[in-house]
Amino acid sequence: MAAKEITSAHWALAQMQPGRAITHPDAIGAGMGWRLAARIYDLRKSGVQIVTRRDRRGAGVYSLPDNRQIVLIEGGAVASSAGDSADGEATEESDGGRHG
Repeated sequence: MAAKEITSAHWALAQMQPGRAITHPDAIGAGMGWRLAARIYDLRKSGVQIVTRRDRRGAGVYSLPDNRQIVLIEGGAVASSAGDSADGEATEESDGGRHG
């Protein structure tokens, strides 16, 4: 990942950490570019579990599983610890092979 992509990925994780869901307009408004779905894809490839829901228009709404703490460390590695969730697993909506 390039430096800007790492910055965008860190931003996305920081926004989702407190249980907040993020969307493409959130990333644009924060100056993080137009590629949120690509950064979500990169995070997933790094091992981060991210839940995707769709809004009424079909746009992606991204969040971390309940009580999940994620830290992206240097080199793209991921450290994760589950909180007190019922099953500790994330569910992810099938998106037909798209990155979002």
